[in-house]
Amino acid sequence: MWKIRHNEVRRVHTDVFTGGPPPERPRPRRRRRRIKLAPRFWALLAAVVIIYVGSAYAVGFLKIHALHRQIAEAEQTLARIEAENERLRRELEYINSDEYIEAIAREQLGLVYPGETAVVLVKTDAAAAPVATQRLSSGWTAPSDQ
Repeated sequence: MWKIRHNEVRRVHTDVFTGGPPPERPRPRRRRRRIKLAPRFWALLAAVVIIYVGSAYAVGFLKIHALHRQIAEAEQTLARIEAENERLRRELEYINSDEYIEAIAREQLGLVYPGETAVVLVKTDAAAAPVATQRLSSGWTAPSDQ
């Protein structure tokens, strides 16, 4: 008769069928020899663990420091951009004001209010136009429109 035990196939001998010798006794398992570890091993293992944890902490600290520096730079950039934004808002308010529109109309377009007289000054180069210089220096006046 066959029986399966502990992943091995064995023939079990019984007196009923064969009348032969009694079955073999299973061999006692050998005990594993326990490895003794010296205190030096434990000290070395503790040193390796401490070095690993310390280096991981140092790397994390350096990353946090770099992130704090980036945050400070971003805050400075934000403050600079907000100041520029405020300056542009004030400029936009001035450009949309009646005071600015009037100044541009007078200076660049030459417009005047009704009843005002526009005066246009012409700049001349003295070396290029000596006649104009003589006329201005001799007290010559331009004819008026009125």
